[in-house]
Amino acid sequence: MKKILTCSKLALYWIVLIVSGCDLSNNEMRADIPGKYEPVLLLEAGSFDQISVDIIFDPTCRGCYIFEETFRKLKQKYGKRLKERYHIVSRLNQPDYALRLYFVASHRGLGDRMRSALFATQFERMRPLSKEENVVALAQSFGLAQVYESEKNSAAINEQISDARRFAKQLKLNYFPSVVIERSILAEPSSDNLSAIFDHLLRTRPDHAVTRK
Repeated sequence: MKKILTCSKLALYWIVLIVSGCDLSNNEMRADIPGKYEPVLLLEAGSFDQISVDIIFDPTCRGCYIFEETFRKLKQKYGKRLKERYHIVSRLNQPDYALRLYFVASHRGLGDRMRSALFATQFERMRPLSKEENVVALAQSFGLAQVYESEKNSAAINEQISDARRFAKQLKLNYFPSVVIERSILAEPSSDNLSAIFDHLLRTRPDHAVTRK
């Protein structure tokens, strides 16, 4: 059995779980599926036409920001054979203004655009999302300032934040971005590693994938 290698520490903290880094060195992986990951359930190689991918991200996490481009390229390669779903979290004891705006936008079909805008605000414009005035300014740019104010503390938004906490706790996530494949394996979020896992789970190679534009 091969040993999973230790990847770089992110030194991040999640709302509930204290994140001490991406250290999977004490776990083993299945010999028939290459790549670095922590197995939760066993998956059969070559048995999927489409793979579900849960991506858990913190909009103030630089590693998550960098992973946006990584996964964009993976989507170009695999197309509709990857079915992704994003879950937003925040660091321990940090304000959750960005999470609330993200959910407000998602309710209006703007989740993908808002995720990109949150990262751009934090890392390109250097406006910390921990300050509500920066989040309000972003809401205004989307025409969502009024609905953000009226819905940010709603029961629906609070429930979505609780759901994100439960999801991460259930899977015992301890670093971000976290990539969970088929709700079964927690994979190191590098392009080569994810490609190796996807290639061996899918029935056919990505050369035949239908890609989205």
